[in-house]
Amino acid sequence: MRCMDWIEAINHWRSLPPEAQQRRRLANLPRKAARSMAFAGEPAPDGWVEGGSESCAKMHKVRRYFEKTGTT
Repeated sequence: MRCMDWIEAINHWRSLPPEAQQRRRLANLPRKAARSMAFAGEPAPDGWVEGGSESCAKMHKVRRYFEKTGTT
């Protein structure tokens, strides 16, 4: 896959169906939380970014709940 400039990336995002956008948003939650914690100087639990910890499993349960209910 070739690199996209920011305009192409935005156009690509807008072309995705809402379900794909939601899946990507939810998949990025652990990474965003870890980045936020790092910015605040707090340690992020191991595996949040890699997806192997219990905390990540809890995030998957939350994601499935939101997918079932159709809420954000």
